[in-house]
Amino acid sequence: MKKGRGSGLILPVLIYLPVVCLSSTVYTSLLNFALVPSVGSLLEEVEQEYMAILCPPSWSSVTPGSDHAPDHLPILPKEHESVDTACISIGGAKEVACFRVKGASRIPPTGFRGEIADTLGRRGSHPVNVGLWVGESLVGEVDFEVYSFGAQAQAQGARDGDPVVFITNVPYGRATHGESFVVDLVVANVGKGAVVDFELTNGESFEVGVGGGGKQTVTMHAVDPGSHTVEARVRGRASTRTYFESVLTEGEGSRGRMTIEEVPKDAEVCVGGCGESAHGCVANGGEKVKILYVGMMKWDGQKTLWKQQFEGLDRSEFDIRFATFMEPSRQHKPEKMVSTLRESGVRLSVKPLPAVPFEVLRETPDMDIGNLYKSGGAPNMEVVVNCLLKRLEAAGDVVEKVEPEWARETWETVIDEIKGDLPDILVFANARESTDTLLIKAARIAGVGSIVMELPNLYPKFDLDLIDGVIAPSHYAALHPSIRGGGGGEGSFSLHVVNPGVDHEVWVEEGGVETEGYGWAERCVLIGFVARVSSEKSPGIFVQAAKRVREANKWARFVVVGDGDFRKEMERMVEVMGLGDVFEFTGAIYGERLVAVMRGLDVIVNPSLRYESETFCIANLEAMTMGKALVTYGVGGVGEYARDGVNALVVKGWGEELIGGLADRVGEVVRDGELRRKLGVGGRETVREGGFKVQDVIRGYREVYLELVERKGGGEGWGGVC
Repeated sequence: MKKGRGSGLILPVLIYLPVVCLSSTVYTSLLNFALVPSVGSLLEEVEQEYMAILCPPSWSSVTPGSDHAPDHLPILPKEHESVDTACISIGGAKEVACFRVKGASRIPPTGFRGEIADTLGRRGSHPVNVGLWVGESLVGEVDFEVYSFGAQAQAQGARDGDPVVFITNVPYGRATHGESFVVDLVVANVGKGAVVDFELTNGESFEVGVGGGGKQTVTMHAVDPGSHTVEARVRGRASTRTYFESVLTEGEGSRGRMTIEEVPKDAEVCVGGCGESAHGCVANGGEKVKILYVGMMKWDGQKTLWKQQFEGLDRSEFDIRFATFMEPSRQHKPEKMVSTLRESGVRLSVKPLPAVPFEVLRETPDMDIGNLYKSGGAPNMEVVVNCLLKRLEAAGDVVEKVEPEWARETWETVIDEIKGDLPDILVFANARESTDTLLIKAARIAGVGSIVMELPNLYPKFDLDLIDGVIAPSHYAALHPSIRGGGGGEGSFSLHVVNPGVDHEVWVEEGGVETEGYGWAERCVLIGFVARVSSEKSPGIFVQAAKRVREANKWARFVVVGDGDFRKEMERMVEVMGLGDVFEFTGAIYGERLVAVMRGLDVIVNPSLRYESETFCIANLEAMTMGKALVTYGVGGVGEYARDGVNALVVKGWGEELIGGLADRVGEVVRDGELRRKLGVGGRETVREGGFKVQDVIRGYREVYLELVERKGGGEGWGGVC
């Protein structure tokens, strides 16, 4: 959520607007509500101490099948361009509430009390029906669900006069798209000078000043595709939160964005090495090519590729080291990386950066002290790194002249660690952060021969002419404008494609199967989400699609394999949507146990829509290698190998239809065992015949590394011989 669709950071903008339920027609059926006190609320005439505020969806008279509406939208007959009355019925409540809505296309945020409010306050899902009337005739209906997390405690606070804030226009599970996202608030029981704290999915936080109670709006810009939460609280008080999906816009969801029907051939992009001369080169006189990998230790898809290199590159040719600049104990779940380095015989270098007191940072020139700490108290490393870069520039790139002392010591720490066992090649993964520029600068000063960037993400934040080579996992990533046009025009870096691969001796169909403990019937169809449970993987889409699949297919069951910062929210969604008995969470698992769990799955779903980080998706290949039916969006590099109906079911489209489309395609393979078998066979053939084996990967990386070393040595200076 920090960077979105190639544009800037989130910018909170506070303006005063009338509260509206939704800014456009809503296609989702997942809405939420808030409990508010009657005094100073939207309906002051209500005598009861609190009420439930509900935002019903709008209705539409568009024609089914048009480009701008799914077929399931409620349709009004042409002779009824508007309605007189709307009546709301909520499951579990005998009461029915009716409203005059002549000339309107929606019911505005509306307060309920009594039995309806009590029903909405109970934890769980509640079906809602809106009947649309013209005179005495029922001319249309809208059905949706409200998901309640149990708001009685919030209602008690409202009765006691506590300061409260409510999000009124972001339905729970709403699918949104576009460059900005608006959150409408109602703040009650506060005076002038009150502060509302916002916290977003990735932990980013900011504050908004409130000039008394009432209706207010916050606009967020550049929200990445993914599952997101927004939490708001009057400082020091209880919070209100909601979850929404950021999906693709019409342009992003077009056919050209979603798939690459034929892999493009381009002379500027090398598949592996760019020439033949280096392919057979070996080190002269027993010298090995020294490679230093630098990064954090959290396990992800990029670490899987590095693991293959650690294990596959011939140690008679390559000497490999991994460096990190933070103690592993302070990093997020480093255990898998630590064990991988140990088992692969790769040296681990840990060089923590100097700790600096806040008082010293405050006195440092070029330090943006106002943004040094986020409102949640966490340091903003982007600010620190930008200051370090400016301090080096002020010293003319001479480290010994950098001031103050802490900045000089930081540069010396990074440079000395690189220089201590000077590598021929330094490899890092694009993090889309200014830390990449800091590392490149340090490597150049240390005298590294070649600097190589790999592409788990697009949109690097530096001029690519600063480095020597880019290795992309797909042609999609290599040819993306942010990469192909990422240099300053000199064209000094070479551009390579090395497709990821899988180990056919590990990812095999035969062997033990782990489904113990699920308690489900043998004939149930198991549908898996196998990924890091984090915002960018869109786990919320998986749950929303699962609800629709389950309603149509009673034998469908769902297994979430992985862990991450979105897991708690995902579990909340499963509970309130009434799916607890058909979901299983395994947590993060690796090795043979992971393979055994995947063997037990019938279908694997990849719901990620973030094309700037899905530059290939090796997890899809692992599923295909095991002969599993794959359902995926064709975003990013996935379009390089996924073929609809051949080796996967590929979901296309844009907006909210992407969620319904995913559910429909999953439903197809749940019902059709022969289709599952066909896709599994096609997937295995794709991996076997498409150059997606580990041996192919290692060969490609070897060619690139030897070629870069030979190029830097002028063909002879390094000592490489062919």
